[in-house]
Amino acid sequence: MSDTPCQTVRHDRLTRLFHWSMVLLVAAQFAIGWTMPDVHGITPPLGLVLLHVNLGVLLLLVAVPRLLWSGARRAIAPVEQPAALAFVANVTHKLLYASLIVVPVLGWLNANGRTWHVGLGNAIPLPAIAAPHSLGASIGELHSAWATALAILVGLHACAALAHRFVMKDGVLARML
Repeated sequence: MSDTPCQTVRHDRLTRLFHWSMVLLVAAQFAIGWTMPDVHGITPPLGLVLLHVNLGVLLLLVAVPRLLWSGARRAIAPVEQPAALAFVANVTHKLLYASLIVVPVLGWLNANGRTWHVGLGNAIPLPAIAAPHSLGASIGELHSAWATALAILVGLHACAALAHRFVMKDGVLARML
């Protein structure tokens, strides 16, 4: 099958909106996370660090409804592909969804452990989910490690989408455009 719109069943608009919103937020988070200064102790979050925290909250606030929507909507029919490829795609999607929740929650725990107030600016404050000074630097390291794993998953996902478009030519990428 070719990748032409007339032969491709697309995901609904809300699914595509959630997907591309998450792409932008995750890309921004990676760019900021890799360029912001190292955080030490309980230094208050300023500049890029504060932006990273706020975008992390926004990411979580978009990821939760996205997950709920993905469970509530009727899925479009899968494309024909080898069982092993379908299995890898399924596992990768589940790991992506889990990571889109776990990474921001680990960041939230890390921020609380540093005595930072977490929220979306001053508009949406989030409650503390960890006592100050209770978690130490290990949560920050776990947050960074899981974010790196998420970056690898995102890279695999993007490569797979391009392979579907240019190698398999099966319309999978066009479903999300």
